[in-house]
Amino acid sequence: MNTNPTIFNGLKLLKHQQDLLCGDPSDVFSDLLVKLARVDTLPFVLYKEGDPSPFQKRLDAKGESMQTFCFRIENLNEQANTALVSFLHPFDIYGETAAGLDDLYLLKRTAILSSLPLNDFAAVKCLDIEFMKREIIIEPKW
Repeated sequence: MNTNPTIFNGLKLLKHQQDLLCGDPSDVFSDLLVKLARVDTLPFVLYKEGDPSPFQKRLDAKGESMQTFCFRIENLNEQANTALVSFLHPFDIYGETAAGLDDLYLLKRTAILSSLPLNDFAAVKCLDIEFMKREIIIEPKW
């Protein structure tokens, strides 16, 4: 049973809003919202009790290893009080993996999924969707 309803309910609301960004065929204005937002992801970070830095998750899959602190909600399981999240790859302005929120410039979706137990977390922070729209521009040196 859900022992931390605040985190679960916050992620449930986030999932609902994210689904609206993806479009609803029964909603007349849905296509307009999709065109205006130009994203289908509401990025977020999670915090554990007493830890001021964002939670980081490392996963080794298909010979690749990735660590991130930014996630996209994919599904919620109220009975198990877990969230299925996909990893968002954080980049800094130079195109390297960002070490923290201060270095964050761009987020890219990945196919890496992980189930997180929500009892472990004390806070959720949504990130600006502009991180999903940016491009890294590399100018040639003269």
